[in-house]
Amino acid sequence: MKMKIHLCKNNNRKFSVKFLKISICFYLLFLYTTSSCGASDKAGTAASQFLKIGVGARPVSLGESYVGVSDGVYSINWNPAGLSSLEFPEITASHLIWLAETYEEHLAFAIPLKNIGTFGVNFIYLNGGSLNKYSVDSGGNPVLEGAFNVYDLNIGLSYGNYFKIWNKNLYYGLNIKYISNSIEVEKSNSFAVDLGLLLKDIFESFSIGISVFNIGTSVNFGRTAENLPFYIKTGIFWKVVPEFNLACDLTIPNDNDVKIGIGVESWVVENYFALRCGYTTRLNGGEYAGLSGLTAGAGFNIEGFSLDYAFVPYGDLGYTHRVSLSYSFGEKVTQVVHIQEETSKENKPEVEEKKIVLAVADLVSEDVLKSQANTISELLRTSLSNSKNLVVLERANMDKILKEQAFQKTGCTEVECAIEIGKLLNVEKMIVGSVGKL
Repeated sequence: MKMKIHLCKNNNRKFSVKFLKISICFYLLFLYTTSSCGASDKAGTAASQFLKIGVGARPVSLGESYVGVSDGVYSINWNPAGLSSLEFPEITASHLIWLAETYEEHLAFAIPLKNIGTFGVNFIYLNGGSLNKYSVDSGGNPVLEGAFNVYDLNIGLSYGNYFKIWNKNLYYGLNIKYISNSIEVEKSNSFAVDLGLLLKDIFESFSIGISVFNIGTSVNFGRTAENLPFYIKTGIFWKVVPEFNLACDLTIPNDNDVKIGIGVESWVVENYFALRCGYTTRLNGGEYAGLSGLTAGAGFNIEGFSLDYAFVPYGDLGYTHRVSLSYSFGEKVTQVVHIQEETSKENKPEVEEKKIVLAVADLVSEDVLKSQANTISELLRTSLSNSKNLVVLERANMDKILKEQAFQKTGCTEVECAIEIGKLLNVEKMIVGSVGKL
């Protein structure tokens, strides 16, 4: 008795890698085409400009380049997709000494829930200070009548999770926010949504992210309606070595020119003390004189606490200072995301070898009874099933799937036929062949 067998491999995985490369090419094309977009003739025309002020000392000190980093509670304001990278509940508070004697307070909290995702809440309050109110007398002279306060408020609820694509974790997230602006007795209320995607470790220690901000209702003061400052941010993050990180962001607003930011972070004392610096500029040149565009800062970590500082000059307008304090606590949530940790060869745990899924088609009978060929086919399936590295699809399941697909598998001995059956059965390898007398 003789037996001829063909072993065919499913090439769907190669297609996934090719699709990934094509996607990256489209991403680079997107950066190229949008870099020429801008709206410098509409600079400052959108309302609620406080929504564009960078939040958190660490992201700002990196040249406001954090869309591709997004690895903590700050993700709420830069790329909500990054919330899923949290392994512990985290809370942060920031204080910003802004320009013209104004200041901003920020408070955020995020908690990962096992097999559900990560939820966050965000609070931003900008105090614009006190402004004098004047009227004009009969002689046309200004008369001081008192003062009034100006403030802006942003309250948001966020959610982040992930799913598998190309054997990578694709993170996604959203931030729903309520926005309030107050000028004396005038007040406006609006709502907006931020959306984000983050694909981490596309290559070794290299990530890409994209976020869309302020998709929402208009801001109304009396009879005047203005749009929110809609903008898109896309960025990359590269962990060059464990102690040195590089980040770069591209911002495309609806009310100004395209803005580019780049930042570097060096952990002088690994996991304890870091120095950071960055630079931001618009494609049409700098906005202010002096050291405008430069950013600098430092960070200190110990026992769950993180203290960060950022210094940003604005030329003749002055300097701004940010201080942020974060705290991670509670039990580690290990199943929210799957992060590959580096381990030494000595301590590397044993990893279960991946099993190959295959199917065996009924062998075609040549000069033997069909029942004999079917018996040999079943013996072959049983023998292969005994291997600990293989998962063999049962004949009953094969017949059910092929019947649902209305596929006629009679007499399949050619490679093309085997590949077609393998795709329908969604297996990695397919065995076909014939059996006959010697």
